[in-house]
Amino acid sequence: MAVDVMHHNVPDIFARSEDCLETYKVLIAFVETLDGSAIEEKKASVHVVVNNAAYLGVHPRKNGLRVTIVLERPLGGEAIKIEQVSKKRFYNDVDMNLASFDDHVKAWIREAYKLKVADSRAS
Repeated sequence: MAVDVMHHNVPDIFARSEDCLETYKVLIAFVETLDGSAIEEKKASVHVVVNNAAYLGVHPRKNGLRVTIVLERPLGGEAIKIEQVSKKRFYNDVDMNLASFDDHVKAWIREAYKLKVADSRAS
């Protein structure tokens, strides 16, 4: 079940280290600025969704987070893993911490968000 981003509690899985917890808090604070985003808690991760479609997968790591960003393109060198899941969809896995959560990452997240919003309007 999705929970509004502004009303969710930090899942215990993100409290494994201070770096992980702080990076998660900063990521979620940014996601709060994107209208209609919600959190779906899974066993070992969370999905950030808009209109019931995930645009981010967030996984805890000792030194921060591994974030899967769903885009229409591969990110290239910035991603540690890229999986093409359909003709126009790529899962781009990016490791991040507080130091690497910059304007580039925010732009990728905004791009993924806008893609899912556009998809829901086209349906």
